[in-house]
Amino acid sequence: AVRRARHVYISEPAYARLIERARQNAAALAALEVACDDESLPLADVVAASVTDPRIRRAEVMMRCAGFEKAAEFMGHDAIFLTITCPSRFHRFTGSGKPNPTWQGATPNDGQRHLSALWAKVRAALKRRGLHYYGFRVAEPHHDGCPHWHMLLFVDPAQRGWFSAAAFVAGKAKHGAGLVGLLGAAALADTPGERGAVDHRFTAELIDPNKGSATGYIAKYISKNLDGLTEQGESVGLDYASGKDARDGSRRVRAWPSLRGLRQFQQLGGPSVTVWRELRRVTPDQLELFS
Repeated sequence: AVRRARHVYISEPAYARLIERARQNAAALAALEVACDDESLPLADVVAASVTDPRIRRAEVMMRCAGFEKAAEFMGHDAIFLTITCPSRFHRFTGSGKPNPTWQGATPNDGQRHLSALWAKVRAALKRRGLHYYGFRVAEPHHDGCPHWHMLLFVDPAQRGWFSAAAFVAGKAKHGAGLVGLLGAAALADTPGERGAVDHRFTAELIDPNKGSATGYIAKYISKNLDGLTEQGESVGLDYASGKDARDGSRRVRAWPSLRGLRQFQQLGGPSVTVWRELRRVTPDQLELFS
């Protein structure tokens, strides 16, 4: 079974199948070329130069995140790092790897649907109140494959709100009506009294720019979900579930959304990424035509 000290994130047979599929795809790409007019290129080189390459994808996500951060600094917006986890019934195993007695047969896909539905409700509530946000969401697996979300969001300080999990569970419902308050209340509305809910179901941290950048804060979460490397090409450290190098763990984490059909990264708010990608294709000579 998928759990700590055994097969983390996905089962070994499933991981082996994905590795073999990747090998077959690579062999097929190596035998093909893409042609345009009188020029042709190996298809494998074209694919390697796209965002399907983990290194390029990491650089792109980091670049877009840094752009959001610069916009937030210009507008005086706060950066908040939030984490949302599923209730206990979605986890087949406990954090130590023992069977979870409250598990009700849910799959990782069920957990992702739970988090997506929760966010949809919060998103609708934010829209009704005219509260605006932008940033990124990363879906990451626990050791047993159950997903949790990390979110780096930027928001106007007046719309940030606040939340006290302990007060909410105690029935005092202490929270502000802003982004953090609405998201925290939604995360703990389901079985708020269960063990560990107060400490782990929802956390929110205001990022102090004097202690580091928001982009730097989320960098390790982006990296360990793609290739386990820093911008300098060094390992980000050990994978928390397997205890092995993050570069090894990232391969299994990357296989997890592929196996489950889950969306790993999502931009929240801001213009379409297509606009950003097309503008990057414009050369300096082409820019002169519009000047």
